[in-house]
Amino acid sequence: MPKGPGISNQTATNSAPQGKKKYSAPQCTRLTPNEAKAKLKAAEPDDPAAKRLLEWIAQLEARKREQG
Repeated sequence: MPKGPGISNQTATNSAPQGKKKYSAPQCTRLTPNEAKAKLKAAEPDDPAAKRLLEWIAQLEARKREQG
């Protein structure tokens, strides 16, 4: 049987990590519901994602009014 290409130990030791960088999470400010709606309304008029989110918000607000 023919043997496959061999892997030397030298290549494995040479590729050892030199140190990991610390992950820093992106810093975001939290929006109020009114600020979020204002940003969505200011989005492109043809933006389907913004339209869908505004519809969803309206449905949730209607449910909240019905329950409370």
